[in-house]
Amino acid sequence: MNGKDRLTAPAMLTLVALCTIWGVNMVAIKISNRGLAPATAAALRSAVASALLMVWMRRRGIPLFHRGKVALWGGWAGILFGLEFLLLYAGLDRTSASRGVVLLYTSPFFVAAGAHFYLPGDRLTWRKTLGLLLAFAGVSAVMGQHALTFDAETIAGDTLAIGAGAAWGLTTLVIKKHLAGRIEAIQSLHYQLFFSLFLLVPAAIILEPRPILDFTAGTALALGYQCIVVALFSYLTWFVLIHRYPASRVASFSFFAPVMGVLAGGLLLNESWPPALLFGLAGVAAGIFFVNR
Repeated sequence: MNGKDRLTAPAMLTLVALCTIWGVNMVAIKISNRGLAPATAAALRSAVASALLMVWMRRRGIPLFHRGKVALWGGWAGILFGLEFLLLYAGLDRTSASRGVVLLYTSPFFVAAGAHFYLPGDRLTWRKTLGLLLAFAGVSAVMGQHALTFDAETIAGDTLAIGAGAAWGLTTLVIKKHLAGRIEAIQSLHYQLFFSLFLLVPAAIILEPRPILDFTAGTALALGYQCIVVALFSYLTWFVLIHRYPASRVASFSFFAPVMGVLAGGLLLNESWPPALLFGLAGVAAGIFFVNR
């Protein structure tokens, strides 16, 4: 392994910090959902982050849009990105942050399974298959806990969170097949944030006649965290690391995110950690590790 293939200590610490940010993001969404309707909050997040990113790109002379098929696939990636967060915000309105983060991070398994059919040369291996099986066991444990008690509200939230993971996985596949290598990573992020508004804004208008519920300072702080710390700062940092180091080694750290999300849900929202949730967390985290190896 040469120096360029090895993650440095600062890079590894940065990755752990990013996973912590993403874990806490589940708590921030739960808090903002108390003051804003879910689709409205998701739309505001994309709008603010997109505007800030556009200013940053213009100052660096990076083109905002392209022509032809690149623009079409960029727009489609943005719609899928918007669908992911529409489902996630709605799901976290019905289930806990701890459960939501575990189920959202089924995304790598949708990528692994979809890549087998959609991306040439990215076939399923025995490690990836083992990861898929571990994740399936973990998700079954998380979902089964409330299926036995017929808790319809939580089951609906869990299902929406899994749907968000699937939408995230589809977004990744579209980017890998149609945008990677043709545009800069920062341009890919811009397409996702900007075009997600074409789904999120109509959804907020149609589905939420009362967009503002109880807007407080806590709501503003949580929304600001999602816009600036998560959607802008953390994603930009992630793309820098992806460009600097092998993507597989960077991605292997993503199994920390559901761990941090469960910890954040318990520490900040006093959410319980029943055995089924901890078993599910272990299964999904281990599955992510094996898929990314």
